[in-house]
Amino acid sequence: MLRLKNRLKKKVQFCTGCVNSNLRPRLTFNTAGLCDACQFAHRKHNEINWKKREEFLKELCKKYRSKDGSHDVLVPTSGGKDSCYVAHRLKYDFKMNPLCVSWAPAIYTDIGWTNLKKFSEHFDTIIYIPNRKTHSILTRIAFEEFGDPFQPWAYGQQSYPIQIAKRFNIKLVMYGENQDAEYGGGKNKQYRGEETLKERYDNQSLRVKKGVDTLIDIGVKKNLLDKSFRKNKYLEDYRLPTYSDVKDSKIKFYFFSYFSKWIPQHNYYYAQQYLNFKTGESRSQGTFTSYTSLDDKLDELYYYMQYIKFGFGRATSEASIDVRDGFISRKEAVNLVKLYDGEFPSFEIDEVLKYMNITKKNFVKIVDSFRSKAIWKKKGNKWYLKFKVQ
Repeated sequence: MLRLKNRLKKKVQFCTGCVNSNLRPRLTFNTAGLCDACQFAHRKHNEINWKKREEFLKELCKKYRSKDGSHDVLVPTSGGKDSCYVAHRLKYDFKMNPLCVSWAPAIYTDIGWTNLKKFSEHFDTIIYIPNRKTHSILTRIAFEEFGDPFQPWAYGQQSYPIQIAKRFNIKLVMYGENQDAEYGGGKNKQYRGEETLKERYDNQSLRVKKGVDTLIDIGVKKNLLDKSFRKNKYLEDYRLPTYSDVKDSKIKFYFFSYFSKWIPQHNYYYAQQYLNFKTGESRSQGTFTSYTSLDDKLDELYYYMQYIKFGFGRATSEASIDVRDGFISRKEAVNLVKLYDGEFPSFEIDEVLKYMNITKKNFVKIVDSFRSKAIWKKKGNKWYLKFKVQ
């Protein structure tokens, strides 16, 4: 199996403000022990002039707004709370004409499909559903080799909206949150609203440099894919247009979270109020919330593998956000992490393994192969993290 190098710290340091740790890639701390996400949150809640930022967005929209009502901004979307918030505000508060583009999840949840249909009642939406057989094989390869079942979806979701922007001659692409700012990592990008073309293209190669072609090469070697498979034209939808083509198109990329204070819980209430956004009947496995990452049955496996590879899961990320946004205390966050982080995704696992054509026995072997000795120890037949959140 191939492995991306996860250089985990042997000594685990926790943020003094939230429950982030130095196991999160690229996260840094100041001398007071605050992670860069907490440092940004302080600016977000206390220093940034959001009225001035929204005025800047009004001027930006004025520059790109079409005169004939044609699409003038592209919003990558899943139909989740955040894309609901961004698209609705751009259309009704800033008088833009958004075209929303969604790369379909591997296995739609009922509630995810319901929310996307409701979303498309309000906005022009292109939904790309890739060849199911091909996507399942690529998902299996990504899971076996990199412990990341989302990798093929990520290639499509990163690439296809840019292809559509180029095809429809839309010069403005608006993403939701700046993840480097809201989750931590990449501090040099935290305080800017625009993402450069180079940064966007570098982002595509963070996981595997050759993108989907790496997965295809592995599939051919393992006889999961035929050699002629590389020639399939529809695979281009997983790939970014050439750098020079996009540069010549003069497409600009921005984060909505730069212009409007980004609070995920508020986005949920906004989507519920204006788009009748629905949530699960109970919390999602691996966390305490019921309103995030609802559209794909692979979601919970993805976050479980994050826990296996890096020692923190979905509850850590979401509890940290709620601490930074003032909804819970750090002590409460610690308790939530202890309760829910790393919870096994039992509800959907049978369907997910069938989709990837992986047996339960092989699944356990694959999962255990991604446990780093730097953070995991085994006693008898059970695995334990060498540290506890504190």
